Amino acid sequence: MKKIVFCVCIILFFARCAHLPKSSTVSTDLTSDEIIVLAQKEADNNNYAAAKAYYEILAERFATDTNILNIAEFEIAHILIKQRKYKQAHGMLTQILERFEGQGSALLKPEYKKLAEIDLEKIKDKVK
Repeated sequence: MKKIVFCVCIILFFARCAHLPKSSTVSTDLTSDEIIVLAQKEADNNNYAAAKAYYEILAERFATDTNILNIAEFEIAHILIKQRKYKQAHGMLTQILERFEGQGSALLKPEYKKLAEIDLEKIKDKVK
């Protein structure tokens, strides 16, 4: 019985991975908001791999818009925290905060600075 359950879990895992969004399969007509909605739907369904893939597509397509890049990277870092990948999340959150120190930081949405600070505080004891 345990072998059957294990096999079913493996099959479901690979079936889920096979349906990860790729930049080439996600319409280029989608706006940043539409991609965010797709990512959030996946995250709401605990499909963090697909949500992360959407946020990576978002970051790739809108790399010149720092506000969108902050959103994408914050959400990826937040997923990494849920997956207990604290070092990776720490690096991304630190990168977001560094953008708020540079030129043009007055044009950035301040809520992502605050959210990054909150998440960094949550994981500070877990990063070694």
